[in-house]
Amino acid sequence: ACDTDFDSSLTACSGVESTAAPQKLLILDARSYTAAVANRAKGGGCECEEYYPNCEVVFMGMANIHAIRNSFQYLRAVCSQMPDPSNWLSALESTKWLQHLSVMLKAAVLVANTVDREGRPVLVHCSDGWDRTPQIVALAKILLDPYY
Repeated sequence: ACDTDFDSSLTACSGVESTAAPQKLLILDARSYTAAVANRAKGGGCECEEYYPNCEVVFMGMANIHAIRNSFQYLRAVCSQMPDPSNWLSALESTKWLQHLSVMLKAAVLVANTVDREGRPVLVHCSDGWDRTPQIVALAKILLDPYY
């Protein structure tokens, strides 16, 4: 019997047995492959696709919190100075802030497309789950919301 506290469309209790092969799980790791392997060497986690046969692992190569903090500090400095029209865009680009935003948005779009268009489950994580993970998931949820 199904627990009526749950939405049956989200569980296996819908009364219809699925005979289709399970969808391949997308494991989205916000880190770079190099950072993930280095983390494993220090006793941390990193998925290897050979251990997860029905999974696809994608590394996004996002910067760590220290690089993001430095980039934001540079961005604040650029924005607080009197703008020089001749090099303001170069100064903005040198902060790498827009690159960080671009990678974050790409990760969120990948998650949203995988869930919405491919109908596949997604697991999002990084080394500690404090910053990149909830940012990706929150943006993906906004992208998946029909209102937005």
